[in-house]
Amino acid sequence: YKRASKALGKNYRGVHLTPQLSKVAERAIGSLFIPWLESSQAYGPHQYAYSKGKGYKDVLTINVCNWILLLELGFLVGVYCSDVSGAFDRVSKDRLCAKLRTLGLHHDVLGFLGSWLEERVSMVVLGGQHSSAEPLEDSVFQGTVLGSPLWNVFYADSRAPLQKSGYTETAFADDLNCWKAFRKVPRPAGMQGPLPTHGPLLADLRGAQRELHLWGQANQVLVDPTKESFHVLHRTLHFGENFKVLGCLFDPQLLMHAAARHVATEAGWRLQTLLRSRRFFTRPELIRIYKAQVLSFIESSTPGLYHAAPSVLERVDRVQRRLLRELDLTEVDALCDYRLAPLSYRRDMGNWALSTSFLWGPHRSSSHC
Repeated sequence: YKRASKALGKNYRGVHLTPQLSKVAERAIGSLFIPWLESSQAYGPHQYAYSKGKGYKDVLTINVCNWILLLELGFLVGVYCSDVSGAFDRVSKDRLCAKLRTLGLHHDVLGFLGSWLEERVSMVVLGGQHSSAEPLEDSVFQGTVLGSPLWNVFYADSRAPLQKSGYTETAFADDLNCWKAFRKVPRPAGMQGPLPTHGPLLADLRGAQRELHLWGQANQVLVDPTKESFHVLHRTLHFGENFKVLGCLFDPQLLMHAAARHVATEAGWRLQTLLRSRRFFTRPELIRIYKAQVLSFIESSTPGLYHAAPSVLERVDRVQRRLLRELDLTEVDALCDYRLAPLSYRRDMGNWALSTSFLWGPHRSSSHC
């Protein structure tokens, strides 16, 4: 369910329960051309969703490393965050087929995909009752094998207007964020008060927004205005509210106090819930559940939090230390007996693994190294 009346099938997100035979056919045909799409960068060099060897943690790592580098070089960083409204359900079949044809796919594959993208009919079934049939057209059908790769192909050229404006983008499915370095405007002689920096910078960010919206109009895609935001990153000349990128909370100064507080609070509640039921589980079971339900949540933000000061991260580290106290375990015992290293060590190991994969993996890019 997404919004508005629950009685209308069109107000539900379509995760399609297609027959197994259909999925087998999709995988068989997809194995012929999806690897070629990935190797030829048909998704664009900075699309990190639905691709082998890439993930959302790469996006967080790349963003943070670039932003910190630019700040250390004395720049302000303008960031524009965007998201597509109903992304998979707003894919023009004609535009997508034209893009696939331009890529040079074999005509037999193009024929199959053209047929696969034809209009379908769906309904929502709940408790034995079902909604009226709703047509599905101009969609890549969420929950199918081919839907995600086809979305990546369709969305790939959205980067062109942003790059033309001098922005660097990273995308995870339809979640597109871009940034640009700006030099600080010197203070005119005799001028008092704040520097005249933000006005031209925000105008430039709005220009990037207009370019993306024009691309959306040409491709029949709606960029969700409620999920767009502008931010200026700098230690002292920052602008804008805190913002989220793939679930990780950032502040315009990149100090990460709010992010650490959010992670520690949510993880603390999860741990508290687990400890309330401890009498029903053995110690090994409790640690397995902790790893699955609490630790996984904490580490989902590690690439974004890694650069924060130890005093900021201390708030997060206290969560695991509380678990060890409750279970009467030392950090050494937790590591040796349950492979549960302290969070500070896990952050180091996790980011080292990301950096190694990033520099030497198949998706390395000289502009990011």
